[in-house]
Amino acid sequence: MKGHKSLIRVFLFVILGILVSCGGGGGGSGSNIGGEECVNIAGEWDYYETLTYTCTYAGETESETVSGSGTLTIYQDGCNVRWTVPGFDVDRTGTIEGDNIQVSGEFMVPLVGGINLTENIFTASGTISGDEINMRGTGSAKGTYEGMSFSCTGTSTLALTRVRSSSIFNVDEEIQIYGKPNLLFNGAMQLLGIVLP
Repeated sequence: MKGHKSLIRVFLFVILGILVSCGGGGGGSGSNIGGEECVNIAGEWDYYETLTYTCTYAGETESETVSGSGTLTIYQDGCNVRWTVPGFDVDRTGTIEGDNIQVSGEFMVPLVGGINLTENIFTASGTISGDEINMRGTGSAKGTYEGMSFSCTGTSTLALTRVRSSSIFNVDEEIQIYGKPNLLFNGAMQLLGIVLP
């Protein structure tokens, strides 16, 4: 039903903006918490993310793949990491164990009232290898909007490269999104990738 469709700006979030570390910095040795050594990933990273999602609402299904790139800051406190999805007050939080990283957070952000979410989770995991991080994530959201049930699922891949003297993507602090936003839910919700809004 076209009356029920509108923008769901699905932007990819590569570990974008936003893992920050207490005590700063880029590379170097890791942190030690409880005797466990953690790789230091705090600092700025270039990212490229691709998100594929499918949403069903009012009997109609919509699928799309979008991608984007940019630069973000990762915050780290010991083995705990965090970043905020650009443009939204939504965090990805997680942990580092050895050369593995896991994060989680919300998959969908309501942009208007009247949305009842019964499920809303995004998880991602990956590997840290020197100045590169590669992650895969999945998300799921279910609920009701305007009295009708909806569901959305998505998968995301993210590649991060530590920023050194110059960015490999040459992106100036702005998220670059490739692929058009999707029409669904009358602009009522936004799906989130690992980093992309």
